Amino acid sequence: MQNNVTNGSLDVTPSNEFEGDSTGGHLVAGYAHQWGRVVLGIEGDYELKNGFSRDRTIGGPECLTPPINFVELGVGHFECIGTRLFFSEVKTMGHVRMTAGYEITPALRGFVAGGLAIGKSSDTYGASIFGVVADSPSAPLAGAATVTRSGVSKTVYGFSIGGGVELKASEHLRLRTEYLYDQYKSVDIAVGGAGFGGTIGDITTNSFVSPGSKVELSNQTVRLTAIYQF
Repeated sequence: MQNNVTNGSLDVTPSNEFEGDSTGGHLVAGYAHQWGRVVLGIEGDYELKNGFSRDRTIGGPECLTPPINFVELGVGHFECIGTRLFFSEVKTMGHVRMTAGYEITPALRGFVAGGLAIGKSSDTYGASIFGVVADSPSAPLAGAATVTRSGVSKTVYGFSIGGGVELKASEHLRLRTEYLYDQYKSVDIAVGGAGFGGTIGDITTNSFVSPGSKVELSNQTVRLTAIYQF
């Protein structure tokens, strides 16, 4: 996002983070080997319907503080500028993880897991900007612009950590409950631009939105799994 005022410019790159929880079903397959009470393994899973169920809003504060003063540049006083980035949905597609467990009792096992998380970023990105410029005694100039871009979904990768417990329900059936935290690589949002502008006295202001900041995507999940052990 960039705001240009006569003889001066302002560059703002807000730090954005998106986090939420999700629900859905999954399939899992893997291999594990036991040495005494220690169990090590590798597994992969595929999420059947896993994602955020509603639109979320992310981005910088509505007004950056303190207000930015351009008096030193001889171009007046810039009161407020803010941004808001948004996208519609992020889905976790699956994981490939290493597991390490310990047999607490013959029927109960605790474990931790970590590895690769695979997801799909949003199909729609967008950003909005607003600004107010005041140069007393003139009336303030205000404006806003919003841009969106669709059809930009892509596969994203990150890491997954978690842990839980497994209960041996029968000779071949185990019931698992676990917590997963997935942190995806930053997504670079670039959606083009739009702007607004005007003149107050001798001051001409043009505000332009063209987001290119990194957005951190994370997902937290609590899930139950029934595992058939050969």
